[in-house]
Amino acid sequence: GQKQHEWIFENLMHDDTPTWLFNGNQMFSGVNLSYKESFQDDDPVHFNLFIEEMKKVKAPVVLASGDIHFSEIMKVPASNFGYETYELTSSSMHSYTGTGWDNPLRLPNAFTKEFNFMMVTSESENSGLKINVEAWGLNDKPYFTQKLEVKILFTIRCPGLAQGRLEVFVGKHPKRLRVNHMVADIAVPISAREAEQDVFTGLGHRAVSGR
Repeated sequence: GQKQHEWIFENLMHDDTPTWLFNGNQMFSGVNLSYKESFQDDDPVHFNLFIEEMKKVKAPVVLASGDIHFSEIMKVPASNFGYETYELTSSSMHSYTGTGWDNPLRLPNAFTKEFNFMMVTSESENSGLKINVEAWGLNDKPYFTQKLEVKILFTIRCPGLAQGRLEVFVGKHPKRLRVNHMVADIAVPISAREAEQDVFTGLGHRAVSGR
């Protein structure tokens, strides 16, 4: 609803640390089926508004959900939030298990229809998230494991930069890249806060940053 929407984005817009966003049902559909519930299929107008608002958020967001009676990991294309991220769906531990369905967004080998739960560890690093996922059940080993990384790449634009070594100084922390040809845009993993600061290259060229 509107109050939930406003609360979520009021918090996301004022925080530049990576965020996990949980929902009972899946956020992304992956595949449109008449008997399947998801935010994307059940309320497409609100979902599209949610997508547009997410593009304005300065730090990466990862999604987690459940209630489909199997577990899977979807890769959310960069066309949605402005960067690649993931939706982790974990179910079910004790209810019935389903047969599942094909999902074009699903990562290879990131699916199980056995009773299971996901164990997730995540670490904030360089303004992004490194994530380890294991789906555990009655077996003595995980049904699947995945190592994921989510980060926003900001582009440093340096028109007319010649061949050589590029050193981008952001505050006191240099970001070093090797340049092998004339460059217009270079993607650099820096945080939203860093991107708002003045950025200069080691060759004296002023650089402008943006997503």
